[in-house]
Amino acid sequence: MTYSAIFVLFLALSLWMSVRVLQKAGISGFWAITQIIPVVNLIMIWVFAFSRWPTVDDGPRPPEPPEETISAWD
Repeated sequence: MTYSAIFVLFLALSLWMSVRVLQKAGISGFWAITQIIPVVNLIMIWVFAFSRWPTVDDGPRPPEPPEETISAWD
């Protein structure tokens, strides 16, 4: 009984984290269901790691660093 409860808790937590990461990447959270299929989960993690993420690729760019650094010692 205890092991089953721990397994269900771990599975729910894993799926929730997967949904959050996928949503932040701009991908449907339904892809998190692939986490419960044994070999497919490893393949899909690899696919998502190397695929184009819309929110990252189209999002704002970080500001450019300044050209010249001013030092107190100059």
